[in-house]
Amino acid sequence: MVNDLTNIKTSDVYLRKSIYKAHNGKCFYTGEKLSNDYFEIDHIIPVKNGGQNNILNYVLCSSSLNRRKKDKYKNDVLEKFVLLNKLMFVDKVVFEYNKTSKETTILKLKDKIKTKNCLLEKFGYYDVLIEVAMIRKEAGLSQSKLADLINVDRRKIIDLEAGKIDFETLLKASDLLGIKIICKFEIE
Repeated sequence: MVNDLTNIKTSDVYLRKSIYKAHNGKCFYTGEKLSNDYFEIDHIIPVKNGGQNNILNYVLCSSSLNRRKKDKYKNDVLEKFVLLNKLMFVDKVVFEYNKTSKETTILKLKDKIKTKNCLLEKFGYYDVLIEVAMIRKEAGLSQSKLADLINVDRRKIIDLEAGKIDFETLLKASDLLGIKIICKFEIE
């Protein structure tokens, strides 16, 4: 999860999508509608003047304006731009970034599971527990990341993988990881 001060490069794909969406595709300085292919992420305060590589200092800008802008503004004007950015866009960009990166992580995880043919149809819960741990590790997810993705406390994942069955967590984790749980009940 990122925040407004997390160090992120302007080439970051999630950042580019998030800023474009949060700004509704419009240049921060002019309000001009920009094409999804023709925009830049501008450092409000240039790095050489102490500006940071973070969402608080980034805005959507047309390429031509970004080249003309350079160092023409004084620091007090730039600080006002930063404040305006914070008031209008920063929270939206942070929200979109975290949402987009989470959705992409889940999609990548599901694709990885499909390609590994890890879809299970098991009757034993312990087989599913082992598979949850194996797929999580193969996907490079920490227990914390998996817990975050399914909105449970990290300790529940630790307990789950240790064989302490919390059925709700098991269902959420197995659903996210693409594992089918089939419960077979026999009537005596």
